[in-house]
Amino acid sequence: MRKKVLFDVWRLQSYTAFKWIAFYLAIEKVSSHQFIITDHYDRWAVLMDRLVAERSKKESSLTIVQHGSLVGLASTSMESSFSVEIPTRLCSVAKLYVYNEGSVEVFRHHILSRRAAEHSLEVEFFKPKISLSPVSSDFSVLIVGHAICEKFHLYLYDQMVSNSTIDFFYKPHPTVSPSKEIKSRGWHMIEQTDFFPEVDLLISYPSTLVAEYEGSGIGAVLHPLAIKPEEYCEVLSRINNKLQAMK
Repeated sequence: MRKKVLFDVWRLQSYTAFKWIAFYLAIEKVSSHQFIITDHYDRWAVLMDRLVAERSKKESSLTIVQHGSLVGLASTSMESSFSVEIPTRLCSVAKLYVYNEGSVEVFRHHILSRRAAEHSLEVEFFKPKISLSPVSSDFSVLIVGHAICEKFHLYLYDQMVSNSTIDFFYKPHPTVSPSKEIKSRGWHMIEQTDFFPEVDLLISYPSTLVAEYEGSGIGAVLHPLAIKPEEYCEVLSRINNKLQAMK
């Protein structure tokens, strides 16, 4: 069967390969046969999947715990969807801990191999939870940050944050440091990864935080993670309408 053109060219990313190979050599020596990971489909998930596949099927098992939302870059909904074409699917997954049925379908149809999806796959559901901390007696908003949509967040600051009486908090993505431009703005920058302010509203891409705050009765205005400049005004209008309705 002819290879898809998309996957015809392979490039060794040597700057990340060393850790990947060293990790494999270390885990290969571990006597345990049961592994739990929070990676969904990246190189680390593939590594663990293949390591388990090399061991006895009767003794070995791989469990994936969902750690974030499974939505596309252009999505404005928390409904699970998937637009990534994965060249190497996982074949050794025996159990999933996921947020909802939609996530199960994404794993079955887009991440797991057909054999793994059809083989007695165990599924358990859970809801991610966080502990909120009071921060202000005034009306407050949390902007959930990410490097991909920083330009939009800077636009929001220029359009509404700098001249507003609302307390705006900015929480960067825990694995990606915010830019100097983001840090230099006048919002309350949250440095601690485990600190979650008790606010009145979220402005966010479809993040896990949206579901976690929703569990505490706090709503959100969503925008695509890969939001385009021509979409800025429409989202800003939705935010302003939401704020006016809440005050």
